[in-house]
Amino acid sequence: MGGATAAWLATFASAAATVFALGAARTRRRAPDISLRLELASRLLLTVAAASGMWALIRLGFAFRDQDYSIEYVANFSRRETSAAFRVAGIWGGMEGSLLLWASLSAVGAAWATWFMPGGLAHRAVRNAVCGAALTGLFATVVFIVNPFDRLDIPAVRGIGLVPILEHPAMLYHPPLLYLGLVLLLVPFADVVATAVNGRLTRDRALASGAASQAAFAAPRRWLMVSWILLVIGMSTGANWAYVELGWGGYWAWDPIENTALLPWLAATVALHLGRAPRSSPRALLGVVMLPFLLASMGTLLTRSGVTVSVHAFGEATAVGRALLVLLIGALLLTGLALYRLPGRPIGPIRPTNPDAPGAVLGRRRGLWVSVALFSAATFAVTAATVWPLVDDGAEGATRAIDGTFFSSILTPLTIIGLLAVSVAPALTDRVSWSEVPRYLYAPALGAVVTTLAATGVGGWPLMPTGLLIGAAGAAGYGTLGAAFRSIGARRTNPTPLGVHAIHLGFAFLIVAVAGSTATESTSITLAEGESVEVGGYDLTLRAVELRTQELEPAESVVAVVDIVRQGGDAGAGVTTLEPRRDVYVAREVVLPENALRSAPRDDIQIALRRADDNQALLDISVRPLAWWLWWSSGLMVLGGAATLIRALRRR
Repeated sequence: MGGATAAWLATFASAAATVFALGAARTRRRAPDISLRLELASRLLLTVAAASGMWALIRLGFAFRDQDYSIEYVANFSRRETSAAFRVAGIWGGMEGSLLLWASLSAVGAAWATWFMPGGLAHRAVRNAVCGAALTGLFATVVFIVNPFDRLDIPAVRGIGLVPILEHPAMLYHPPLLYLGLVLLLVPFADVVATAVNGRLTRDRALASGAASQAAFAAPRRWLMVSWILLVIGMSTGANWAYVELGWGGYWAWDPIENTALLPWLAATVALHLGRAPRSSPRALLGVVMLPFLLASMGTLLTRSGVTVSVHAFGEATAVGRALLVLLIGALLLTGLALYRLPGRPIGPIRPTNPDAPGAVLGRRRGLWVSVALFSAATFAVTAATVWPLVDDGAEGATRAIDGTFFSSILTPLTIIGLLAVSVAPALTDRVSWSEVPRYLYAPALGAVVTTLAATGVGGWPLMPTGLLIGAAGAAGYGTLGAAFRSIGARRTNPTPLGVHAIHLGFAFLIVAVAGSTATESTSITLAEGESVEVGGYDLTLRAVELRTQELEPAESVVAVVDIVRQGGDAGAGVTTLEPRRDVYVAREVVLPENALRSAPRDDIQIALRRADDNQALLDISVRPLAWWLWWSSGLMVLGGAATLIRALRRR
């Protein structure tokens, strides 16, 4: 099956799936079996067509060496000299292929939901109709606007391929994982629309025990958790890629496309916390479940239409922007319909299983609401700052850039308060009176004091904001560990899963790493061979500047050999050698810096070579404390999320 044929077939199959799903919803009393079977068959056909389109693109130019350079997209993003893995990665290296991958992953997720997600006939029909409508729009955009199978009038002689900076192992897994985490948000969105349209929460009096919203939230919660885990992996691998490869000394630039992943993650975190809070209304809880998909759609529109400036964004594509805007408007209309039809208050008599005691000042429920409020505030702040340059540009004709300082000034106090809440909330019961408060505060207070003193005294880092952030993270770490040990010893009295404690602990370590990175010492200096400089407690000596050549690309590399010794150490002991370089890609006429990194639990040393001539080199040197913990803390959060998801599936 040709790629273009498969793309057309996927579009028509998606439209057919939508029609059949609507038919099943409207005629469920007359012919439910036929409608449902036709809809399931269309969904399967859609998935096969999407997979065929992807395979056609791989076969024609991205996996085998006999590439078809008559296809414009293959000629632009594939090159025979690169490895098969990077030729395949070229599929998502441009607008056309990445949209096809986006639509294909959406089709697979929707098909999985069609077959395995629970629900009655009417509920499943409406959910599938929403998914089908979204997929129809995506595949129509691929077919009619950015067809990756368009052919050149005169075939190209050889392909251009990815730019060298994208030929990095992270290119193989970071974009697909991030895309998958974002596209799976469509399923819980569609499920909430189905719940609202069918009016189940209004009619079903069996759910009138005060747990109606939690019952409707059960299935979307598992999908949100999967997306949450994938987004953590996608964001952490992308941050690591930027940190290791680009040489600018950072890992997060608050770029619009970075926020496109962060915003749905924040909104999903709000929903997951709100789902554990008793007495939450169906409108509030299920409305928040829809928010991650809306934010993901908004971010996709911003970064693929060319209306925002982003180092990740694709070139300006007004037609793509219009198509995505139509999809976003449709999603907003469905959200308004769902919010209108969902009950605004919990249904029936409310009898909480663990109400707060009359004299209680703390409780698990109140701690959850604090978490919801903080993450909601963070979501609003990041959304407003991401969209504001676009609004300002339209209003005054000149865009005012919003840099990381604004985000830090807003999110730092929210983070400190959130960490203090995490230090106490997981250990709480639902009946904590004034007299019981001190015993919940001992461990967090000790953790805050110890870690703050270690950061400011031993580490020598400033109190603001590094010391405060590390102190709050220490409080969260001590409190979380204490709550986890109590959970192991008394599972029945503390229902918080151990996976949740692991997520909280990983988040605390993540903030420690972020706080440590604020104490980075950096310098840009020109050294001659044999000269030294002191940075961050290390003596760095430029030993040599060398020109190295090889047959494969990069054909030439200018390398600076730098010896590093920690100050105060024995002479000749603890020497580390780093070799930052500038690679020359002769065939593509590109020169790129390849920075050198030594990463350790205490600190990272990163050196980038900016210029080299006449036995001297201009070096950018950074010593970044605790950056090593960024990646391991993200891994701990992923493990905790996976454990929580497995526990939910086993309970189901």
